[in-house]
Amino acid sequence: PNICKSIHLPAQSGSSNVLKLMRRGYTREAYLDLVKRIYTMLPGAELSSDFISGFCGETDDDHKQTVSLMKKVGYAQAFMFAYSQREKTHAHRKLEDNVPNELKLQRLQEVISAYRSGAEEAARNQIGKYHLVLVEGPSKKNEKVWQGKTDGLRRCMFDPQPQNFINEPSELERIINGQNHTNDADTNPNKRRPVGIGEYVLVQVTEATPSTLYTNLLAITTLSTYATLSANA
Repeated sequence: PNICKSIHLPAQSGSSNVLKLMRRGYTREAYLDLVKRIYTMLPGAELSSDFISGFCGETDDDHKQTVSLMKKVGYAQAFMFAYSQREKTHAHRKLEDNVPNELKLQRLQEVISAYRSGAEEAARNQIGKYHLVLVEGPSKKNEKVWQGKTDGLRRCMFDPQPQNFINEPSELERIINGQNHTNDADTNPNKRRPVGIGEYVLVQVTEATPSTLYTNLLAITTLSTYATLSANA
């Protein structure tokens, strides 16, 4: 429970040739091996990354390898930019900025498109899932809607005063262990209390976009309770 499932793993490029020119110190194969190890050791991990399109000497094949890496890994978030040369860097001193700006922007759009396609599919797969969320407080756009973050750093929106609210520990355990909650669960409104900033809540996703999960609040819990019940699954 002390390790969040959000890891920023900058790639910059999917081509070993470009990575060598960037002096990144790793290859495409080594990067993918690390990704595989993360997903194996931390199931459900959410990865974010950085990408640069049109670096010095980047070929069409290099670019295609970056697009394929984006599709293969499936990032939860990505920061993507066209290359612009900066003074006092190795690239500025030793390399030629030889990719036309128009081509840089075209490649960047293709990288962005690949990211969005994967992110939209990942968002659709979130619908129906349950998450433990750290409550941050009211949304800046609508104070009647509250927001928080999953341990994968996905933003969740929810009604802090839901009609149905689970009070039974056994029912909470059922949900954490991957079972749907029952319709006859104890949802007595007299047992509800306000949700507080800094608390943990259990939510279920009803709608999703690549950047935001829209959810139903099911229960107030704690990190230790959630971890204990999850360990018993």
